[in-house]
Amino acid sequence: MKKILFFIFVAGILNIYSESQEVIFKPCGNIENDFIKLKDLLDIQNTDVKQKTEKVFDFLNYYGWNNKKNKYYNEARKYLPYPCVNNEKIGFCYYDDSVMIKGKYDIAWNFFEGLAAVKLEDKYGYIDKDGKEVIPLKYSGVGNFSDGLSNVELNGKTIFIDRTGKEVISSKYVNNESFFSEGLAVIVVSSEEGVAYGYIDKDGKEVIPPKYFNAGPFSEGLAVVELNTGYGYVDKTGREIIPIKYNMAYDFFDGLAAVKLNYKWGYIDKSGKEVIPIKYDDALNFSEGFAGVKLNDKRGYIDKKGREIIPLKYDDALNFSEGLAGVKLNDKRGYVDKEGKEVIPLKYDKVGNFFGGLAPVELNHKCGFIDKTGKEVIPLKYKYTENFSKGLAPVELNGKWGYVDKKGREYFPE
Repeated sequence: MKKILFFIFVAGILNIYSESQEVIFKPCGNIENDFIKLKDLLDIQNTDVKQKTEKVFDFLNYYGWNNKKNKYYNEARKYLPYPCVNNEKIGFCYYDDSVMIKGKYDIAWNFFEGLAAVKLEDKYGYIDKDGKEVIPLKYSGVGNFSDGLSNVELNGKTIFIDRTGKEVISSKYVNNESFFSEGLAVIVVSSEEGVAYGYIDKDGKEVIPPKYFNAGPFSEGLAVVELNTGYGYVDKTGREIIPIKYNMAYDFFDGLAAVKLNYKWGYIDKSGKEVIPIKYDDALNFSEGFAGVKLNDKRGYIDKKGREIIPLKYDDALNFSEGLAGVKLNDKRGYVDKEGKEVIPLKYDKVGNFFGGLAPVELNHKCGFIDKTGKEVIPLKYKYTENFSKGLAPVELNGKWGYVDKKGREYFPE
């Protein structure tokens, strides 16, 4: 038995390395097996971090750059390069904190779909995983890539470019808030009669006419639209799938959407069936299998079957993020886990969601960051902070605005 196990172990190693110790991991179509192999590779010591990082990009390029397409996205993105402060500017560091790109930018964002937006001297562009400026820094504004396209601003116009930098859509109805989701993007048309919302495809073709008072991105095949003071859902052909009758409606997540009818909230499935009774005073979207709800001025969490998993006893509750959720009781805030255990004491005045293992908190009018053990890893000294969802966290200190990276290194532009 020991010989057989040893053979399996050796075979696994050979599947990751060639004779020259070059990493040869390649996705094969089974996401569970591929993620196990990727994790094994990342855990091996004395291996070039650059090669390891390239394989993380391979995994994400193959399976998807969001957690709807790729269930291991949140775990895999921990091993992506991140914007960091070095050389008194913004550069990028590998997940082991070694420098990937020496600091030279004024601001930089996380990688999305293989590219990261950067800014230098008021011009924006994109770099690839090797740090090469593959899309020139010539734009006055940029977004993040989604569905292979990103909006950019050039000469006063908003256009869409692909990942080669080629202009693919130019429309007067596109603005800097437009982005593609599941193949379609919202457009906004202004006229003497007001503003109307519709959708275009990746060829710039109008596929759903601009007739709605408001419209959201597509999520799980459906999009929220507003018409005549009511909300409902349409599919990608513009067909009304769920009647426009609700007072408010949110995007679908995990197959369910929160809706409001006659001043009460509940949840429907994609057929429009009410699967969790419309009885709550407030409701959040599902996140990581749980949703925050409010009843009789108290908040807690339910699962997708509507079962109360964490008692409705809190004064406020945030969505779950990376396994923890911020809650408030008796004017103090902390965090609970998915079993309802208060794992980070309720002692803060304000808390935010975790992103990349860190969350912003405020105590006695001072802000900083804690990790998931509750340790204050970036000192509570700032007047204002946001989270790390874009890579760097904006901060305000002594009247100056700047950025802090995940290691607490600061950059305040002159």
